[in-house]
Amino acid sequence: KDNKTQDCIEIGSCRGDTTYILSQLFNSVISYERSNENLIDAKNLNKDNNNVTFIQSDVYSDNFELPDNIQVAFLDAGHTAEHLRYDIERVVKKYGDIILIFDDFGQQDKVLRNCIKKAQDDNLLSIDRYIGQNAGFVTANDKKFITAEGVICNLK
Repeated sequence: KDNKTQDCIEIGSCRGDTTYILSQLFNSVISYERSNENLIDAKNLNKDNNNVTFIQSDVYSDNFELPDNIQVAFLDAGHTAEHLRYDIERVVKKYGDIILIFDDFGQQDKVLRNCIKKAQDDNLLSIDRYIGQNAGFVTANDKKFITAEGVICNLK
């Protein structure tokens, strides 16, 4: 599909590297980041991308609300099983059959893979495509992927 017609949220923008890529692929990107330092870096990296809105927010606070009319969600904020499960459930509940993208799938830590497996078992999502670096890739901080770096779920 021509994704430039779709709007995307990024839950956890960190320093904006993925935000930059998402801005090239989608009509608009709303990116949430808790850290002020990361937000400054993300805004600087994306200063020429007029389709990105950055919002400083703790996405796990009681007053956080997801925006309306989103077709794609990139989830990369909390990395505990509880946060990941919460992110999956609230996004699916709000948007229904939304496309979900996850980073860090291939890391040696199995938390994300286990959460996605559980969400598959509960019929909340299905893995449709593996993306990013492949198994064996070594990151800048010397961590080696044991499978693909990321996954796209619920492609239509």
